[in-house]
Amino acid sequence: MTKLAGSSTEPLNNEDANSQRAFLRIASLSTALAFGVVLGSVEALRRDASGFAFQISAGTLVAFTIGLAIGLAYWKIVVFHATGNAALLRRAASFLLLLGGTGTFLYPLRFLPGEKLPEVFEGLATAAIALSLIGFMLRTLQQFFNQDEMRTEGCEKVRPGTDPLAPCVPAVRKGRNL
Repeated sequence: MTKLAGSSTEPLNNEDANSQRAFLRIASLSTALAFGVVLGSVEALRRDASGFAFQISAGTLVAFTIGLAIGLAYWKIVVFHATGNAALLRRAASFLLLLGGTGTFLYPLRFLPGEKLPEVFEGLATAAIALSLIGFMLRTLQQFFNQDEMRTEGCEKVRPGTDPLAPCVPAVRKGRNL
């Protein structure tokens, strides 16, 4: 049965396997459609007197198809290389997906007049800082809840610098489990 990256070594029952297959189908098709639409939209952007306009052409269909293929290929890499020493391949695929998403986000900036770019970059920097702070706060909350859960289950406290998502090992003190 197909397993997700980082999943446990326990065999999946039929209901879990069916749920996982359904999730992977939805995730891969959603990613593929999203990348198809994004790449098709970026290809259809053209410079116009008012700034930019969308002009759909045969190249738009080609870009949409390439986006579909990229989205499906990403999930094939994540799912089928979930075991073994393929962590580098999964990370590289995720990094390339992030890089492609960032590039398609920034691509329309080439249509802006030069005098508006400082204002746009100021807004983008503000948004990046705000999102980074929110991400930091969410990560801190996740670590707090993981530590609290491990304490209530009798596990050792997560030490700074260790992975809070690693399997919990019960604390042994004076020859007995807590």
